[in-house]
Amino acid sequence: QQAGMAEDVALEQTVPVIRATSEKIAQTYNRTDDLQLDLQLGSVRMPKEYLTKVVYELVDNAFKFSKNATPVRVTSTTQADKYFLSISDQGRGMSSEQIQQIDAYMQFERATHEQQGAGLGLTLVRRLAELYRGNLQIESTPGVRTVAQVTLPYAMSNAS
Repeated sequence: QQAGMAEDVALEQTVPVIRATSEKIAQTYNRTDDLQLDLQLGSVRMPKEYLTKVVYELVDNAFKFSKNATPVRVTSTTQADKYFLSISDQGRGMSSEQIQQIDAYMQFERATHEQQGAGLGLTLVRRLAELYRGNLQIESTPGVRTVAQVTLPYAMSNAS
């Protein structure tokens, strides 16, 4: 067995990182009431600062591109050997073309929506997920909802 980079990374408990990062962002947008957390205990082999960055980018986008008093749901689940982190919002959404262009560092609809585009942050999230043998999937219905899901290998705790 090759000792790859991901093997050397300590287990990171996801719940405290996700909770703290999500709550901080919700406070920044004055939308703590909109944040809905449904977090299952789980560990991943990703450094804390990278996990924090993944959560930050996805949750920040969800708040940035959705209206006040609409829910931003952050859920985490484990299934067999996979760990799933999903962030959903009921905001502006993205077209399938925009989702396909994430790797092109695009900043979408910059003229109409003067906020910082989602392109670079999502590209970073995808690269980090892939670095740790996972992936990023985005499903969106423009004007209805967007779900960003990061899948990572689930790391079993060695503690008995």
